[in-house]
Amino acid sequence: MGSSATFEARLEELGRQVGDGVLAGGVEVDQVYARYQHEGMDLKHPRGGRAKYLESPLYEKHRDYYGRLADHVLDGTLTDAMRDVVESLSTEVYDNAPVEFHDLRRSGHPTVTDGDALVYDRPAEVHRLTALELRAKAESRALGFPHDH
Repeated sequence: MGSSATFEARLEELGRQVGDGVLAGGVEVDQVYARYQHEGMDLKHPRGGRAKYLESPLYEKHRDYYGRLADHVLDGTLTDAMRDVVESLSTEVYDNAPVEFHDLRRSGHPTVTDGDALVYDRPAEVHRLTALELRAKAESRALGFPHDH
């Protein structure tokens, strides 16, 4: 019974150190066509990038991300580690989103919430394009103007 009591005491101590609540990180890509590009497995990307530009890197690197978080559970820097993970995932969006005008890949918006509190919120480099901006982009494409880099 001694080892069971010790184990329970250690679990309680771990719970006190980690705390209650939910720490969550996310990356949003807020362009009207983001989901279409993400889910379009049949789309061609001659200038680079791929479908599942957010999901695939998350699955490919999830062990690394969990490892980074696990390394910081008890030292009080878990929120900082989560911030680093979502920034890394936002970089993956930049590296993997389809390339045309570069606005999709620069639209990664990482956030971290701790319980109900938003503790990290870095705006995307590119705002959600307006209808006017989308029309101009379509006209530019139709006229064959070079895409920006």
